[in-house]
Amino acid sequence: MSNVRPLRDRPQAQPDRTWSVRLEFHRAESVTKVSAFLDVGDRHELTATGVAYVERGRDGLDDVGFGLAAAGALSQLAHFLVEAAANDVGGHRRDPGSLDP
Repeated sequence: MSNVRPLRDRPQAQPDRTWSVRLEFHRAESVTKVSAFLDVGDRHELTATGVAYVERGRDGLDDVGFGLAAAGALSQLAHFLVEAAANDVGGHRRDPGSLDP
């Protein structure tokens, strides 16, 4: 994967805010389920789920289910985050249906 880099290569600037994502993996038979939790502070979190179906025991495919389910959960989490931001923005506009501030 070309986007994977050692931890020591992180930018050194101090962040203004830090959010944490936690992934929990569960496998039963050929089903892998991942729950993703985004901690946005103030005791709030967004949650999402991803599921993958991979036949267990096939050469090189056992871990594929983890990656597919994680990708699904993170994709859904990103969608929920965009939706929550849009709702927040809409609540601060004079006309929520308008794109004008």
